[in-house]
Amino acid sequence: MNQIKVHNGIRNRPERYETWPITLKSHDEIRVKLWRRGKSVTKFSVVYIRKLKGRWIVIRRYDNSHQQQSHCHVYGYHRGQIDIREVPGEPGVIFTESINKIKKSRKELTEFYFRN
Repeated sequence: MNQIKVHNGIRNRPERYETWPITLKSHDEIRVKLWRRGKSVTKFSVVYIRKLKGRWIVIRRYDNSHQQQSHCHVYGYHRGQIDIREVPGEPGVIFTESINKIKKSRKELTEFYFRN
């Protein structure tokens, strides 16, 4: 179910955000949050999570919701957050590419998480 909330943005243009899950299997999913002003993507958050021992854990997160520059948070099982990598490009393009990358390489991302 999509949630749409409207906030006042710059120059009184409404900024809207939507949230939705993309279920991959019963134990892993992508949680998406997308802010738009008109048709333009202004901010986004794409989080790949897996269920482990009854709890959801973050494997990888792409976002620009707390900084202007888009970036990727890399996590490890033993070390927690390992790195934040800058991801250059337009927010709308990075939003779409990050979802596709997670779908295509979720096995490798999960293996990396458990090795670190």
